[in-house]
Amino acid sequence: LSIFQLDNNFALSWTDITTGEFNAKAFKNVYDYSTTVDTIVRISPSEIIANEYAHKNLSIRSEFTRNLLPKIYLYKEHAFNHAYAYKTLTKQFKIANLNCFGIEEEKGIISSSGALIEYLNETQKHSISSISKIDVEEDNEFMVLDATAMRNLELTKTNRDGKRYGSLLWLLDNTLTAMGSRKLNSWLSTPLLDVDKINYRQNGVEELFNNPLLRNGIRDVLSTLRDIERLAGKISNNNITPKECRTLGESLNQLPSLKFSLAGTSSKILSDISKSITDFNEIS
Repeated sequence: LSIFQLDNNFALSWTDITTGEFNAKAFKNVYDYSTTVDTIVRISPSEIIANEYAHKNLSIRSEFTRNLLPKIYLYKEHAFNHAYAYKTLTKQFKIANLNCFGIEEEKGIISSSGALIEYLNETQKHSISSISKIDVEEDNEFMVLDATAMRNLELTKTNRDGKRYGSLLWLLDNTLTAMGSRKLNSWLSTPLLDVDKINYRQNGVEELFNNPLLRNGIRDVLSTLRDIERLAGKISNNNITPKECRTLGESLNQLPSLKFSLAGTSSKILSDISKSITDFNEIS
């Protein structure tokens, strides 16, 4: 995760290089750092870089001094420079400008994202071409759970020993794929606030709950899938093995069966998922 601060404005950018996910969020006119820190706690990064201003103001927070979060690494200041970061991003994504991501005017996000790409290019000994877009998290899209709430609710790890065993995620996670487990973890950590989005998701849950035949048919297919996201990331990073290629092909071969299982579902979310599954026959 990368943190950029200028005056009272913060921007965060974070990525999982194994899947290619890259997210960013801006905080404007911040006078209390709690919301920014709570968001970092929710993301739970393994490494953190920051510009000098952010490093100075956040490193002294208890979340960092008591090892709730990794220590912040002070990264080279020029990587956060707006013009330099802008050039870094356009080079990474092979585009002329950043309008397609909706961040052309978001100087903070450009600085934090550009510095993070620079850091990855410097530290990863392979291509990071799996990172192909920036998803911007909007204000009021998710409920912000502070560090105390995350800890006391034991959403993803327990208070006692910090392990997954015994947490809410451990209790609920009956997923059959690594991709599903990561998605459930994300949903628990970022509760939705938009009623329409909540209903969109819950209508799909209700349909699956009320139709065991449909649910079990989908689970049968999912049980044969491996971690497509991370296997695809290995291709982008040029470090996939022949065995993993075969595993990926076998998983892609199951997608028509998954699409067929979802055909005729009435909830919009399941219908949309079905429509989004394309033909990978040639690749597989």
